[in-house]
Amino acid sequence: MKDRNRFARKILSAILVVACVQAVANPMFIVRAQGGGGEGLTLPLAVDIALRTNPMVRATASGRDIADAQLSEARASRWPLLQFSEAFANSNNPVFVFGTRLEQARFGPQNFDPLFLNAPPSVNNFRTALTLQAPLFSQLQTETRIAQARLGQQQADRQKELVEQQIRFEVIRAYYGVLVAKARKEVADEAVKTAEADVKRIRDMHETGLVVQSDLLAAEVQLAEFHQQQIQAAGDGVVAAAALNTALGLPVNTPQKVEGGLAEKLFDVGDQEELVRLALRHRPDYARANLAVSSAEQSVRGAVGQYLPRLDVFATFGGSGRG
Repeated sequence: MKDRNRFARKILSAILVVACVQAVANPMFIVRAQGGGGEGLTLPLAVDIALRTNPMVRATASGRDIADAQLSEARASRWPLLQFSEAFANSNNPVFVFGTRLEQARFGPQNFDPLFLNAPPSVNNFRTALTLQAPLFSQLQTETRIAQARLGQQQADRQKELVEQQIRFEVIRAYYGVLVAKARKEVADEAVKTAEADVKRIRDMHETGLVVQSDLLAAEVQLAEFHQQQIQAAGDGVVAAAALNTALGLPVNTPQKVEGGLAEKLFDVGDQEELVRLALRHRPDYARANLAVSSAEQSVRGAVGQYLPRLDVFATFGGSGRG
């Protein structure tokens, strides 16, 4: 009878260990976060921390900043362009000398002398100019760049949503992993305590001659196996805590007091076609793909527009002098 009780306890301990392992892999199990104290880390708090500290969030925020800057740059193409220039030239080219003296208002009757016209002395000219250029029709290039920049903003937003979903998933999985590792450690500790009690009891029975040496050796082997499971469970707990800190964007050795418990729950899975429809409607990566198609269509529109004429308005005000 005692041997059967010992065997039953061993089987129960093994079942508990297997159940904890299945809690990670089986979708029929879920971790339910309980209300914790001020120092406890609940699941909503963990997700909030990750969304504020994870480096991937900051990277996607930079992507939106880049998209905003590209839109501002594209809109700037509509603005008039004002240029100021200062140039200096020195030459004895007859045409240059004739035009420069005329522009500098230094042209006189003596400059009609054939000797001067054919072999004039070199002349200096400082040219100051202010030029205004206003685009009227840019071959659809400005409109195309603006439309693509707006699509880029939407793509950046969808990318941010995708990253946030991935972070939530990683935090939830790591959070659950910590709780499951904690439960496995508790089960392994209980199994070790039970096995130690069995070894002590069987050793006492062996000393009184009630059991044989093989029963004692079997109990010690079982205790050693439970010790191994205990060590492995402790290591899994450390790894799970490091994975949680990584998902949170914190140093891997940051101490955490995770609040929560394991609870069994069944999930009702909907119709496959309905699930696919919802995925195509809500998944950010699918939306980004559609936006990429729209951006490519805008590129085609811009390429076609290059066959159209370009129309700009120029106005220049300037003056020349000898310096």
